[in-house]
Amino acid sequence: MQNKILTIGIPTYNDHSGLRKVLTSIFSQTTPQMLTSDIEILVSDNSTDNKIEELLNSEFSNRNIVYIKNQKNIFYDRNIDQVLTKSTGLFCWTLSNNDPIEKDCLANLVKVINQNAEANHIFLDFEDNSVTKENTIKKFDNYPNFLEQNNYNVVGGLISQNIFNKKTLPQDRSKYFGNEWIHVSTFLEITADKPFIVIKNCLAKDPNNICQWANNGKGFTTFNKLFKLIKESNLGKVSKDKLLNAMVSDLPRNTASAKIWGLKFKMNNILILFKNYHQYPTKLISSLFIYLTPSSILILFKKWLKK
Repeated sequence: MQNKILTIGIPTYNDHSGLRKVLTSIFSQTTPQMLTSDIEILVSDNSTDNKIEELLNSEFSNRNIVYIKNQKNIFYDRNIDQVLTKSTGLFCWTLSNNDPIEKDCLANLVKVINQNAEANHIFLDFEDNSVTKENTIKKFDNYPNFLEQNNYNVVGGLISQNIFNKKTLPQDRSKYFGNEWIHVSTFLEITADKPFIVIKNCLAKDPNNICQWANNGKGFTTFNKLFKLIKESNLGKVSKDKLLNAMVSDLPRNTASAKIWGLKFKMNNILILFKNYHQYPTKLISSLFIYLTPSSILILFKKWLKK
């Protein structure tokens, strides 16, 4: 049997309400023909409860969903890797369970893949940093070339921005286990010396979306791991400096967000700030000030800004 064109692979963890929104957005625009010939839907469940399984059995029981229930939490990187490994489509879209998709997204995406089956990687552009216009497809020789040609300051951190060609996936992805950015590491490895295409973003805006993964201030940890990943990458100096400077400019906002999401005071976090950002004294000082500010004050300040 011929492989389907696209696997929509959804790694999920304790977020059945988010998954419901994503699956609803998918099935609202698929036809039986698409699901038979073009699209595979795969859910890899890392949850510590059975709510995802109950959701699929109750609300999506008549849908052809490949469901994998991990017997224990295999953590973020391994869960994404499992989606990539178990997918059978020619391409695999690693779609977050926090990212519903826009109307007509899948029909357009299948068309793009059919017309660009040789693409080494397909990358969804950020809507607020648009490289694409309308449904224009842009091709770049490699990721440094992408950075040079565009005012695009940050590496695509969303797993949902990446549609991987299974043929160009690195075989040894286990080297990225534990860095919490396996999708970025894999993307950078593929596009370091291979051309790829960028298409218009088709992730739906969801102002009420709650990022459960950010609880306990996890955004601070992931932000600093990404900074370390880029700093130690094989990107050229110009590309690397551009990315690092962009991240440093966002450091105070990230620190404030992490505090609001429950980041606790630990001396080790102060050491991390000094170690990573001592070359950027202005941003370091402002971030330290924010880190030492009580979360209650930051929450009140955020509410005041929204007025």
